[in-house]
Amino acid sequence: DNNESKALKNLTEFWQKHSELTEKRMNVLASYSLTDIQVKINELSSKKEDKISAKTLYNTLKKQLNEHLEKKPAYSDEETEEFLAAKVEEAEVNMAGLNRDTGAIEQELRTDQENKDRNLKDAEGCLYIADATEKERNFKLWDRLRELIGDATGAKFEKIALSYILANLIDSANTYMKTLTDRYTLSVEPGSYVIFIEDAYQGYTKRAASTISGGESFLVSLALALALSDIGQNLKVNTLFIDEGFGSLSGEPLQHAIETLQSLHSKVGRQVGIISHIEEVQERIPVQIQVLQNGMESKSTIKILPEI
Repeated sequence: DNNESKALKNLTEFWQKHSELTEKRMNVLASYSLTDIQVKINELSSKKEDKISAKTLYNTLKKQLNEHLEKKPAYSDEETEEFLAAKVEEAEVNMAGLNRDTGAIEQELRTDQENKDRNLKDAEGCLYIADATEKERNFKLWDRLRELIGDATGAKFEKIALSYILANLIDSANTYMKTLTDRYTLSVEPGSYVIFIEDAYQGYTKRAASTISGGESFLVSLALALALSDIGQNLKVNTLFIDEGFGSLSGEPLQHAIETLQSLHSKVGRQVGIISHIEEVQERIPVQIQVLQNGMESKSTIKILPEI
């Protein structure tokens, strides 16, 4: 009937597409029960999983091998297997010697500890140990002092003392600096001799005094010189001489510098001598010793103002 014809047609088309399946093979497959087929499916699935696991393991081992080869040390032609074996043997001999030395030292330490324990039980030994302990305590005390203030040469202590003196000098110099300008402030690195200058016009940026310009240099030098003249009663300087330097100043800084020097005379009685070729400075000096050249001659005339 139609159903049989249709089934035969479908079977014929299937064989045409799958020529590897013969009628004999189909009969064999038809003999399998559903249970047999399920068993085969499970076996196939298990083999696929085993294949995936094996491939994963293979990729992992291959990656480890490549990493090992990349880290493999390079050997020269002389470093043969026999050469390296000899090196290993030599290292083992050295290690054995070190082990013997370690054992000997450990034995000495044990003997020393036994002697200490025995001395602790002996009255005379106790006195020695107490004396050694006291000496060790004193040593640690003096060693700590050495770390803090230095050894007998006094170099470190001198540096510490001078750093404190310099700090006081900088404080005094800043007092004079305020009368000269409101722009600059001096500071010193604690425990050192490094002087810095802070510029209020540039956000109080700090830079080493060695980088300052000519005008700044004169102001700093003048402030430090005035501060130095104040150190101690025995070292107090009553007369100051300033040779030039005003050429780097102008305007308000110059006026402040001259006013500060004038106040030294009027307020604390110091004599201030200024050597200068700047007319603006000369006009502010009440008593002058003028050196005047006589025309083109090689001699000069001294004139004192005001004339007596």
